[in-house]
Amino acid sequence: MSIIEAHGGKVMLPENRGAREFRDILTRDEVDNKILTILSMNARATLPFIAKRVGLSVSAVDNRIKQLEKRYEIKYIAEINIEKLGYLKFVILIRFIDKIPASDTLQEVIKTEPRVQLALALSGGDFHVLMYVIAKTNEEVNFLARRLMQNAALSSYSIQMYITPFHESYCFVPLRNEFIDTLREKSNKQDLLFEDDLTSKERMLLEREFAVLKELNTNSAEDFTYIDRKYGFDDGRSQYSYHKLLKDQLLKRPTLTMQKLNTRYIAVIFIKDSNLGELYSTREPLLRNIIKDTETIINHYLLIGDIGAPYGILLFLPVFDNADVDITIRELLKTKGIVIQTEIVTNILIGDFCYRRFDNAYSLQAKILAEDYGMTPLIKTVYSGYKK
Repeated sequence: MSIIEAHGGKVMLPENRGAREFRDILTRDEVDNKILTILSMNARATLPFIAKRVGLSVSAVDNRIKQLEKRYEIKYIAEINIEKLGYLKFVILIRFIDKIPASDTLQEVIKTEPRVQLALALSGGDFHVLMYVIAKTNEEVNFLARRLMQNAALSSYSIQMYITPFHESYCFVPLRNEFIDTLREKSNKQDLLFEDDLTSKERMLLEREFAVLKELNTNSAEDFTYIDRKYGFDDGRSQYSYHKLLKDQLLKRPTLTMQKLNTRYIAVIFIKDSNLGELYSTREPLLRNIIKDTETIINHYLLIGDIGAPYGILLFLPVFDNADVDITIRELLKTKGIVIQTEIVTNILIGDFCYRRFDNAYSLQAKILAEDYGMTPLIKTVYSGYKK
C-alpha cells in the first residue's frame, strides 16, 4: 500500500492505481491549502487572482471555495488593529481556591463585559480561567477585573487573580461584535486626536469607518454596495473607507476562520523563563517550531504572546492527536532556560480563536530567524486582487 498524509489523516491507495491519480490527490490537497492561505491573508481576493495563483480556471476555483466553505464552515472576519485605537491587551488568570463555579455561571458573568474578547475554562494546572481583555490603561483593566470577580454570582467563591500585559507575536483574537459596538460611542469626525497623556497619536474612527469595520467583522467578504445601501452612504464611500482603514493599518486584513475542524482540544502552553541568557542564545528552535508547516489545514499555533508576570510566553496549540502536545514540548525544550507547564481548554466561555492558514513569511518569527539566525528569508506573496 502507498500512504500519503492529507489534512492530518492518512489516504491509503492500492499500488495498482496510476501515478497520475496519486499526483491528483496530492495536487488537490496542495491547491486547497493554497486557496485557504490566500483567503486567510486576503478574504477579498478575486477569483481570477486566486485562479492564477493555483493554476486552475476561475470556475474550478469558485467551486473549490464553495466546497471548502461548506466542509469547514468558513466564516469571513476582520483582523483589526486595536492598538491603533489606543487599546492595550491583557491576560487575566484566575484561580478558585475551594470550589469552582459552573461554566454557565462564569459565562453569564463574563459576557456582560464587552472588553473581554476571549474567556477559557482550564484544567490540569494552576489556573481555572483565562481571559483575553483589551483596555485603554492598566487602571481600566484592573477595575474591569475587580468588577467581574465581585459579581454577586461569584461572591461565595475564594478567588486569586493575576493580570499581565499580553503582547501578541503570532496571530490574533477576533473581536466580539459587542466590543465593536462600543467603538461607535468613541467615533469622531476628526481623523486624529492628540492628548497630553498619549505618547503617540491615537486614531479615532469616522462614522463610515465604524460601519465598515462592524460589517467586515461579521463578513469580511461583504459587498460594499450592500454596506453603502444599508447605512445610506453615497456610492463608493464604504469602499473608500475600507482602503483608508487598510492604509492606516487599523484593518490589518480581511481574513477567515474555520469553524468546523476535527481538533480534539486546545492546549495552553506556559513557557516561563528560568534563564534569560540561555533563552536568547538558544531560541532558534522555539522560533522554528512556531512557524513550521503542518500536515493539517491550519497553522501550528492559534495564538502566541509574551506575558510579564511571570515573564514568559503563552502558546495556544490546537491538538488533533494526543501525541501533538508531547511532540511539541520536546521541540520547545531544545530551547534552554525555560520551564514549561501545560493546561487544557475544557470550554470556550466567550469568543473564539481564529483558525486559518496564515502565511508565515509575514510572521515576526520568520523575520527574526532571517535577521538574527541567517535563515533564508521566506518569499512573501503579494495578496492583492481585492474585490470591490
